[in-house]
Amino acid sequence: MEHFNKQKNTNANKRQKAMKVKAEIFSALRFLLFLEMI
Repeated sequence: MEHFNKQKNTNANKRQKAMKVKAEIFSALRFLLFLEMI
């Protein structure tokens, strides 16, 4: 059971990191679009 909980935590952390990376990429893309519109 202990091992299973550890695995779950790792997956949650990975998901959080992925979300953060996606958010950063998204904001960068939006910034580029903004520059193109000027």
